[in-house]
Amino acid sequence: MFSGLNWYLYAYIGYLLMLPFLRILVNHMTRKDMRLFFILTAIAYSVSGILIPFRGVEEAFTGFLPIFSSPFGSSCWNLAFPVLAYCLVSFSKHEENPARKKRILLILLIGTIASLVIAMLLMNYDLTAKHGKHMELIAQHAVLFPCCFIFYGLYEGFSGKSIRLPFSGKVLAEFSAATFGMFLIETHTGFSEQIFDFVASWFPHSAGPYLCSLLSIVLQLLLYFLAIFALRKIPPIRKIL
Repeated sequence: MFSGLNWYLYAYIGYLLMLPFLRILVNHMTRKDMRLFFILTAIAYSVSGILIPFRGVEEAFTGFLPIFSSPFGSSCWNLAFPVLAYCLVSFSKHEENPARKKRILLILLIGTIASLVIAMLLMNYDLTAKHGKHMELIAQHAVLFPCCFIFYGLYEGFSGKSIRLPFSGKVLAEFSAATFGMFLIETHTGFSEQIFDFVASWFPHSAGPYLCSLLSIVLQLLLYFLAIFALRKIPPIRKIL
């Protein structure tokens, strides 16, 4: 509790404190309000991310828009992201036209691709011009469209369906149970940086740190899961992790 690495606890408390107010907000939102909220958030959050290497400009742009964006990306996870998730679920539940559902998925996919490309270019620029000073902030502001795309795609694909294969259900249950242990490894060790350096050594510099980050995250999830899965075979540790 005194290491400074348990920021997620305070973020989660902040989310719980805001949840009743967010519920009041979304309960009074019409379909048009939800569409407008998504557009404003996408513009504010994405544009502020593009302006991050030019410090001072994006703070003036986002400093007074906390419900749509913020100078530090994680501040928005307690406000904008829960509302966006509610909007996407509401649209999926009440939209009866399959073509419109596919159109939203296509828009989110295009936004995801554009976000990845722009983030790679910005991070390469920041690495050469600013010595990588703002790379974390750039990455945080590039996740809006990818998160919405993955969330909406998974919800569309799995809502109303049950997993009937015993093996798949068991794997998902084990992976879910291992999440906290995986997070502890990621935040309290230096393995993530070592894995990133290993992945980056296999790609040319032009690939960009953002692409290497995505690939290293996939590798981290696999390796950390295997480690926690093995540790959870020990009964005393299984009670903790």
